[in-house]
Amino acid sequence: VKLYAQTVPATVHPQWSPNPASENVVQYVITLDGANPVTVLASACSVSLCNAAVSVPAFGSHVSSVVAQNLLISTDPTSLQSSLAATLNWSLTQRGSAPSGLTVRP
Repeated sequence: VKLYAQTVPATVHPQWSPNPASENVVQYVITLDGANPVTVLASACSVSLCNAAVSVPAFGSHVSSVVAQNLLISTDPTSLQSSLAATLNWSLTQRGSAPSGLTVRP
């Protein structure tokens, strides 16, 4: 997947389908290049769509991943277990500037 931006940092908006309610997901964690996780609470998602805003600091190749987290069955009510990651490899390329000096001749 190739995305374009004129400058960085740029903001991308990943979207995904939420897990079924029966899986008791409490949040999703999105990472870009393994750093700076963004947490999206399941309650912020609609029945059919979750999304987030993620800042991309540089042009080039990137890896984004999202994991679902639900409560771990234990005595600690704050323990979370994570799903396998859904991963996407993509690149951000600088878009050229608009042409200048346009004229129309008869």
